Amino acid sequence: MGSGALVRRRAAASALTGALLALALPAADADARAEKPAARAGDARHATAAQRGKKARKRRSLRTMRIAPDGAARHANGTPRELSARRIKRPRVHLMLVACDGAKRRGRELAFRRSGGTVDSGPVAASLASVAGEPTSGAPTQVGPVRAGRRLDFTVTGTDGCALAVVFVDRDRDGRLDVKRSGVPTEPYGAGGRTRFEPLGVSFQGAGPCDPLDPAVCLQPFPNDHFTVADPSTDTGRRVAFGRAMMPRSNLGAPIDPTEWNRNDGFSPGSMLITKVPGLETQEAFERTGAVPITDIARSFDPDQPIVVIDAETHERHLIWSELDANPVNPADVNLIIRPAVNFEEGHRYIVALRKLRNAEGEIIPAQRPFQIYRDRIMTSDPLVEARREHFESLFADLRQAGIAREDLYLAWDFTVASERNLTERMLSIRDDAFAQLGDADLADMKVEGRSPTFVITSVTDYQPCGDDGCEPGLQLPDLPIVGPLLDPVTGLITSIVSPLLGMAPEDDRILRKVQGELVVPCYTNLPLCTTLSQFSYSSPADTIPDRLPGNVTLAAFTCLIPRSVVADGELRKARPSLYGHGLLGSHGEVEAANVKAMANEHNFVFCATDWAGFAEQDLPTIALILQDLSNFPKLPDRTQQGMLNFLFLGRAMIHPQGFSSHPAFQFGGRSVIDTDRLFYDGNSQGGILGGALTAVAPDFDRAVLGVPGMNYSTLLRRSVDFEPYAEGKFIDGLPDLGLGLYDRYPNELERPLILALMQMLWDRAEANGYAHHMTKDPLPNTPPHEVLLQVAFGDHQVSMWTAEVEARTIGAATNPTPLDPGRHPDVDPLFGIPRITAWPYEGSAVIYYDSGPPRPGDEGVVAPPTANVPPRPPEYGRDPHSDPRSDPAARVQKSEFLRIGGQVVDVCGGRPCYTRGWTGAG
Repeated sequence: MGSGALVRRRAAASALTGALLALALPAADADARAEKPAARAGDARHATAAQRGKKARKRRSLRTMRIAPDGAARHANGTPRELSARRIKRPRVHLMLVACDGAKRRGRELAFRRSGGTVDSGPVAASLASVAGEPTSGAPTQVGPVRAGRRLDFTVTGTDGCALAVVFVDRDRDGRLDVKRSGVPTEPYGAGGRTRFEPLGVSFQGAGPCDPLDPAVCLQPFPNDHFTVADPSTDTGRRVAFGRAMMPRSNLGAPIDPTEWNRNDGFSPGSMLITKVPGLETQEAFERTGAVPITDIARSFDPDQPIVVIDAETHERHLIWSELDANPVNPADVNLIIRPAVNFEEGHRYIVALRKLRNAEGEIIPAQRPFQIYRDRIMTSDPLVEARREHFESLFADLRQAGIAREDLYLAWDFTVASERNLTERMLSIRDDAFAQLGDADLADMKVEGRSPTFVITSVTDYQPCGDDGCEPGLQLPDLPIVGPLLDPVTGLITSIVSPLLGMAPEDDRILRKVQGELVVPCYTNLPLCTTLSQFSYSSPADTIPDRLPGNVTLAAFTCLIPRSVVADGELRKARPSLYGHGLLGSHGEVEAANVKAMANEHNFVFCATDWAGFAEQDLPTIALILQDLSNFPKLPDRTQQGMLNFLFLGRAMIHPQGFSSHPAFQFGGRSVIDTDRLFYDGNSQGGILGGALTAVAPDFDRAVLGVPGMNYSTLLRRSVDFEPYAEGKFIDGLPDLGLGLYDRYPNELERPLILALMQMLWDRAEANGYAHHMTKDPLPNTPPHEVLLQVAFGDHQVSMWTAEVEARTIGAATNPTPLDPGRHPDVDPLFGIPRITAWPYEGSAVIYYDSGPPRPGDEGVVAPPTANVPPRPPEYGRDPHSDPRSDPAARVQKSEFLRIGGQVVDVCGGRPCYTRGWTGAG
């Protein structure tokens, strides 16, 4: 059959089928219409019967009343719960309490334990304390009949048990609630308000001024807004309110005087967060918990991270790491420590949340009772407890928005970070006042105005080139501790005048002339001439601006080096002026170090230095006093701020037309050797730490190199080999321990992290940690912006590289594309959160690692530092690379290219990591 015939045949069959269906449908529709009324009638009969049954069942239910609130609650023993019986339709009702395990839900009903035909209330450790506002007598478990309206209020109290409240109508007037054999009542009733009474378990009154949340140490958990008070006069709206009784005590029983701390409107932006967690005291427990470690800070953002810190306003998580204090031998003395991997924002409030912490066996550590009372809504009658409940509810609400469930919490608390103004106003006030006395009030424009600081030149030493037999230093006085700097004028005269007369003229192939003198600087501490042991004085305990003794000044000694490069080839080449910041408890004499002389001559710099007053050799008596009594600690940051002002005045004298340039000591052929267009800064070690703060307030330089830097002494100290002598009192090898160290005076190991955190609150006023947010991108008031180059020694034994990384993140520094060889850094993702430089030269702030290489034949090398809060001691961790970057010629080239007007960060390492001390990389 053809295809066309087949199509026609199928079409005909389809038409026939349609016709037959059309004939059949009318009949079918008629039948359906006939059946529908009958179906509807049947459905209606069935529906009516169902409704009648439902109504009948509803009528049979005698649970016509209710107790509100109906939900279960937990109360401390003796703490009443307010309840009310509602939907009462009879004039008189009875109230009674039954044991919680004496009633079970059965549909809408409750089935009670029964005795005969009535409810058996069981052993009820509770009573009706009041009914209709009237107290009861005799601690009854049942009251009635009671006259009632539609509602009857009553209170329940108890001890060590659980009670369910019941209201009922006693139809047969037997005084009991009648029930069926099933236990379901046969008289109208209502039930609810299940309340468990339990021991409070902790004495908040017994905690005194401390926070019961962490009973191990008074001021823990720390930092903590519990130790602040509302103060509308501050930028944060709060003020620290430590009492003497709260503060750590020495072994002589003397508490630290909290006066200076109470001038703060919050806590340090780099504060460690400290609490004691019983059970979380070993590395195994730490790993079982899954706490974010220093080696993988990206885990701060894991959804299930047990340790989190969130911004209370944005609910965003903060980048952190956590660690257990590795210093105590006894686990009972081990604290959990949480540190910011980038500084907290000034003036912000943060919430710390610890959840699902585990012990070494992997078991969840239960919350301690004081926190559990808030987390689990256990009501108390203690006004000290209840005064904080609303605040904790707000914390739980914020945490819920951040995805953290309250039932998972081991502990939560909040703290407020000090404001920008509170951290910096002392330094800014003395700076602005001192420069105003010079006639310069606008310090943000980088224009030198007004007069130069007053100075006097005490000695000028001209150096001869070195002979074939080496370099003759000239006649030198012995280096005397403490008093040595006071003899600088005498030393200068001996070197410059007496030595040549004796045929011992000093020689140096890199330095042409050394100039020494003294600078007059306004003094803002409370002793004449700003001598050591002095500190700021204030008009009142709440004041934050230091007062100046009328006319008080200090004489800041300085040393300047003029390199031979200024007269190379007989032509005067003006040198770039730079301040130099010395190292730990050193002096301005460190400007004569070999690496500084090399930098000066290789790149044509005039370097001048003065003492970091407050943290210089002359301050050793103050340090000794502080180690014996931390009430003296304010002397250190106060005098250090004076030292910063001394540096700023020295810098102004270097570039002022009527400053050093006008003095013959800084001239050759009647012309100044100083290019006064711009000042710069270069500092190492302590000069790199304090130099960060100096940079943030500097009006005359906008570019600084911080060598082997870091910040935050509360993190630095225990990771530095330099701290151990001061901690342990072992100042001189071979001598017996005299018991004069910080740990000797404060022997409680559990308190030591807290002590360091307290010190940091004041140290912020004088070191980079308190100024880091404004070091580069957000200049302080009346201050120009700055750019900073951080040159870090990998594995540094003295200034922890971990702190340099925190500083880099906080100031917004970038790093080279390959900062270190793969596997060299302990981190899973080295320098996480620090952007990589994508093109050279780079305009902006940067952090560059310099690696001296691992142990190898002929060099003990440098081992990656410990991840715990202990120092990298030799020989386990190799040799100390602390001085290697500044001693490297390539690193000095990088510094020179940065320290110029319009300077940039250049790649001096050929696209590879930067190596030093002869190391050329693993491959």
